Amino acid sequence: MLKFNCITILLFFAINCNNFQNESKPIYENKKIFPLLFGVITYYSDSQFSKYAVDSIDLSRYAGSWYEIERIPNSFQGEIANVRATYSLRSDGNITVYNEGTFSNGSSRSNTGVAIPPSLPKAILKVSFFYPVRFSDYYIIGLDTTNYSHAMIGGSVPNILWILSRESTLSDTIINSYKDSAKAMGYNTSSLKSYKN
Repeated sequence: MLKFNCITILLFFAINCNNFQNESKPIYENKKIFPLLFGVITYYSDSQFSKYAVDSIDLSRYAGSWYEIERIPNSFQGEIANVRATYSLRSDGNITVYNEGTFSNGSSRSNTGVAIPPSLPKAILKVSFFYPVRFSDYYIIGLDTTNYSHAMIGGSVPNILWILSRESTLSDTIINSYKDSAKAMGYNTSSLKSYKN
């Protein structure tokens, strides 16, 4: 209800600001208001998959580098391979996310974003590489809670999923266990793929 109320108030404010300025354009063409409004909406979005997030997480232990073992192909990563994500805790309580990888032609790519933990201790992050214009849901739905040595991350839709490890390899037993778990949740695990050059 709080999420709905916040979005409703912001929509009302944005529409009235648009009218007050006598803008003839629709709100989605307003370059000042719409990006901020879209950011708020994506931040407060939720999904059926959020209920599978781990109930408790220690972000100081989760911080550090993770290697991507498998992922469901997605448009924002394309064919990038050998992906490594590094999470660093910030003084404001948020997390800096640094992703890096390589392509088959030898070129590399990296980007930096921010992750906001709105539901601690539940393992839900709101991640943005276009802060504060757009956020994506990042649910830690599987985790080695003893050693924090491997994890599984799901998105808000069935086609967003990663299996991660502190090492560049992970045993088939653990991978298959994660796949079985994610499939039961409703993720399209048959599309999982390893990207290595």
